[in-house]
Amino acid sequence: MEVSEKPGDWSPDLVRKLIENAIVRVHEIHEGQRIERDPMRRYAWIAGGVAVAAIALFSFGPAYLRHTLSAIFVISSSAEAAAPYRIAVTPGNATVPKGADQTINATLSGFDATDASILIRKAAEKGRLVRQNVVMRGQLEEPGYQSLITGSPRMDEVLHLIDRVAPTDSSVLVLGESGTGKELVARAIHDRSARAQQAFVPIHCGALAREVLESELFGHEKGAFTGAVATKAGLIELADGGTLFLDEIGEMEPESQVKLLRVLESYAFFRVGGTRRRTVDMRLVAATNRDLAEAIKTGEFRQDLFYRINTITITLPPLRERPEDIRRLAEHFLEQNATYGRKRLSDSAMDCLERYRWPGNVRELQHAVQRAVILSQGDLIQPTDLPEEVRGGRPSAASPGGSLEDMERQHIISTLRSVSGHRAKAATVLRIDPKTLYRKIQAYGITPEHYR
Repeated sequence: MEVSEKPGDWSPDLVRKLIENAIVRVHEIHEGQRIERDPMRRYAWIAGGVAVAAIALFSFGPAYLRHTLSAIFVISSSAEAAAPYRIAVTPGNATVPKGADQTINATLSGFDATDASILIRKAAEKGRLVRQNVVMRGQLEEPGYQSLITGSPRMDEVLHLIDRVAPTDSSVLVLGESGTGKELVARAIHDRSARAQQAFVPIHCGALAREVLESELFGHEKGAFTGAVATKAGLIELADGGTLFLDEIGEMEPESQVKLLRVLESYAFFRVGGTRRRTVDMRLVAATNRDLAEAIKTGEFRQDLFYRINTITITLPPLRERPEDIRRLAEHFLEQNATYGRKRLSDSAMDCLERYRWPGNVRELQHAVQRAVILSQGDLIQPTDLPEEVRGGRPSAASPGGSLEDMERQHIISTLRSVSGHRAKAATVLRIDPKTLYRKIQAYGITPEHYR
């Protein structure tokens, strides 16, 4: 935007545009802070502070801007402290700090508090859309398959259920082993709903420690804890108007379950360290590979939360129970990895894929095909290009005296078995961060079938 160096040359429309653009940033800075309850006075103070900053920037240069930006903080928090900087944006009346060009009176003439109210509401909406846009663009850039690929009668039943459930706002619980495509089902529900144009916000509940998970979900205020150097909106806020996907909700600690239940019952929450009650309009889709009924019996999962998220249940069959999808999925992954070269599977290699039990389900198949594409010397993938366990038709297992990786994998499996598959407890026993444990589980292809 080209702006004259003299405020006297500014038109009323230009002033409005300057203030509207600047208020977006002001709204984000002040989100969550205590401000005057009288909305009309608040709008006048904020608009006045932005006008002062604009005058400072274009009249006196960047050196004066720091001083006036601090005035904006004051203007939005206290009427008494704001007095030296206040601009009453009413027709024919505009005062600015001493030394500023009084020709701004003409440009602010007719710009009243009603205009400020409209601008701030528009700026607030624009700020929300900008944040959601960042989330949605990140989703488009995520690698991996973007749709459900199947020809299985059992999966057809799942797709029909998705079509019936998606138009509603009911909570959905997706059950299935690791790697069966639970997040894809959640995305399909979102994409077929009236919320499709809003954000789909996923988070893995088992990959983060309790304090970190709560900060990610609810957001936090500046200074709420060590390292909270700035105010941060949580994922629940980002999901406003859209869908929040809680993956592996069965791994969530009981203390966090209570807070989540409150949000689902009232659709209101507080940021960590905050005192302002915030409301949200979102749909919840949760997923887990655990037996929640058993977790309720052992006290690891709250019964009231289970009933709250279990309005609709969708159960995904493991890949070994829908072998007709293996060929279709393998061909899709070949196409997906075409950047490494256009290749196809030999009949013998395809036989190996169809005989294997796939304890890691679709995710394990995806990695096996990618590995074969990269290692294959020619255009035709042979059985020798596949992982050893796939060629032998049996899951891999660590043998005595094996590699360090094999021993670590087996130790993780044994630990998970000893704590009934509870990853947070396993991380405590292993003395590693839950996120590190999750990465190792994914890297080693460990599934619940391995430690039951």
